[in-house]
Amino acid sequence: MSTLATSLFAIPALDYNGSNWLTFKDQVLHALQGKGCLDHVSDSPPVCPTSPIYVATSAKALTTAEHEANRHAREDHIDWNKAEGTAKSIITCNLPSGLCTHINEKKTAAEMWKLLVSEYLQKPGILCDQLKQHLRG
Repeated sequence: MSTLATSLFAIPALDYNGSNWLTFKDQVLHALQGKGCLDHVSDSPPVCPTSPIYVATSAKALTTAEHEANRHAREDHIDWNKAEGTAKSIITCNLPSGLCTHINEKKTAAEMWKLLVSEYLQKPGILCDQLKQHLRG
């Protein structure tokens, strides 16, 4: 089983049959939390902030406060994009190639995660097999 190792986590590759789904899921969620982007896969993920908020026109220049608001909006937008990209990378880093292609069609990390969870919760016997494996030690 291959892994992606970073300074904070190691995520096992997800077996296509889902035999290690619970371990994979837990490790992905821990990695997302460790990287500060767990909220990007929640039921109500943060929305990408728009930038800029204020636009100068030929009739009106921006005030200092509007420039400052735009600067903060750009920073928020950059921060959101970094967290969203990190979340997507963590989710897709160790997926089987066919599944990765399917997941990458989604626009947000939350949509990717929701599809992945629904895909593996529907596979018959995964949870039973994993529970049996755990009980056997």
